[in-house]
Amino acid sequence: MSAVSPEVPDPEAAEPTPEEEIPRVSCFFRYYGIIVRIWGFFTVLALGVSTWWLMTRRDDYPFTSWYTMSTVIVIGLLELIWVINFCAVCKDDGSICCTFWRLCVWIDNWRKTIIYVLLAVPEFVIDKNPALVPIAAGSIIVLLGILYLFKTCESCSCCQDKRHSEPSESTKQEKTKASDKRSKASKSLHGKETGKGESLELIKSTDRQRQ
Repeated sequence: MSAVSPEVPDPEAAEPTPEEEIPRVSCFFRYYGIIVRIWGFFTVLALGVSTWWLMTRRDDYPFTSWYTMSTVIVIGLLELIWVINFCAVCKDDGSICCTFWRLCVWIDNWRKTIIYVLLAVPEFVIDKNPALVPIAAGSIIVLLGILYLFKTCESCSCCQDKRHSEPSESTKQEKTKASDKRSKASKSLHGKETGKGESLELIKSTDRQRQ
């Protein structure tokens, strides 16, 4: 009569604990979004000054003055969307207003690049009288669009920097508890195996004495 001893699991191999990896943005893009937002507000401010300068000379620039004022309103609203969305506390209930707001939030990154470049083109060609202010306003808008184009790369997998993170104290405690449980289970299995072996030896010795 032979007894099959149960296979004792290895406490270390019972629950493998892979290294924790947290995807982080590379150093170049870590603060890039904040820089783009700041440049956006600077662009709105510069366009406002350009609008004031052109409106005081709207006899010389009849179309550029009104167009620049319309452009600063559009860009100002687009640049304020992320601020309003960050401060919003209402719940998305699927209504028409929420659908419209999701569409507004969707206009970001490379989509803004297309809109801003198209808005900047008339600043260079709309009036016959050339001036530095409309050209400077158009150049600032184009630069903002280019910055948003590079901001699109922020979420790309090629720009993610996976770094091994240090486990927190709660994670360390959970790992310690799990290790203790595995060691107790291992000791219990070893004790049961030893008890079965002793019982088997006792039965064999009793049979020998009877014979």
